[in-house]
Amino acid sequence: MDKVEHKPIKKEEIKADTHPQEPSQNRALFLSGIIHEIRTPMNAIVGFSQLLEDITENPNQLEYIHKIQEASQNLLDIVNDVLDVSKIESGKMIIEERPFQVDALISNVVHMFQDTAKQKQIYLDVEKIRVPNQVIGDMARIRQILVNLVSNAIKFTEHGGVSIVVSTEEAISPSKIRLSIKVKDTGIGMTPEQQQKLFEDYTQSNRSITRLYGGTGLGLSISQKLAHLMHGTITASGKPNEGSSFTLILPVGVIDSEQGETATDYPFQQISFKPGSRILISEDNHLSLKLATRILTNFGMIVDPVTNGKLAYEATLKHPYELIILDLETPEMGGIDAAKLIRASDPKTPILALTAHQKSDVESMCHQVGMNEVIQKPIDPKSLHKALIKFLPTL
Repeated sequence: MDKVEHKPIKKEEIKADTHPQEPSQNRALFLSGIIHEIRTPMNAIVGFSQLLEDITENPNQLEYIHKIQEASQNLLDIVNDVLDVSKIESGKMIIEERPFQVDALISNVVHMFQDTAKQKQIYLDVEKIRVPNQVIGDMARIRQILVNLVSNAIKFTEHGGVSIVVSTEEAISPSKIRLSIKVKDTGIGMTPEQQQKLFEDYTQSNRSITRLYGGTGLGLSISQKLAHLMHGTITASGKPNEGSSFTLILPVGVIDSEQGETATDYPFQQISFKPGSRILISEDNHLSLKLATRILTNFGMIVDPVTNGKLAYEATLKHPYELIILDLETPEMGGIDAAKLIRASDPKTPILALTAHQKSDVESMCHQVGMNEVIQKPIDPKSLHKALIKFLPTL
């Protein structure tokens, strides 16, 4: 028998062969980086338009500002849709299980669309049938699905209105039920052929709808994928010119306590901060840094702005601060490494993380190094006020 010669394998070859990078993971990393770069200037556009709105009284100028804000939000929605698809494809979408209140969730969604419904002169009502108020599930992802369904229903309805029907399908066990949320409209409806393509990526029922109503065609696809990740389903039915109906069915836990997470609006500016609190903020983008500094100054605070984590750490060695805000991605030293250094000598001063990534992607990492809260870009006065009120003295 001929002797077979075995060529030794180099370490580099083993590494390349045994640890391949999945294409979807490469795509997810690429999109995440691109979206971070998009969100940074969007942070400035959204934030400065809100500051401008606060000091503008001219009706025409206010109308222009509102158009800028509307366009900015549309762009952010597109960016978030693309990122969600990427995260789902790469298996990085995280589903959480936390108590929340069904009433608060539905009220929050309805509140988001009340003005739009009034402007179109259509109704938006809610019906609840045998629904426990306290359940366990991923409130943020359920809300994301409902926002998409209600937004579509209102978008495609010119007469009549939209109904949200919440009910209990059946009990799975003593501690778990199937929750049903149906969104019905009296809009343009759809054919059976269109229904078959509803949940495909980048698809709307036809091209004319895309031109007339806009949108990426990703919303329903993302909603269905999220429902599947939560072990639920979304079904659709309808007829042309007779409206549509979308039903979300999810298994959720049931609890007796009234300690669920609420989704009510925060009473922004009803509580003022004690003036003179000294704040340190690290942010490398000059527009974002200027925006955050202006918001904090408007709150009555003394602000020390720096452009990276290394400078932030050095500043803490020279001055005491009531609160520190660190952008996670700055040159020389990012927020995570800066927080580690600061926490080595200062275990008490609140540290907030500032990021363009999804909060769920970075919260665990931030908490591990002693950061207290995560603020997601684009930053705005309301969300920043809501975060700061937990840590700073108020009047």
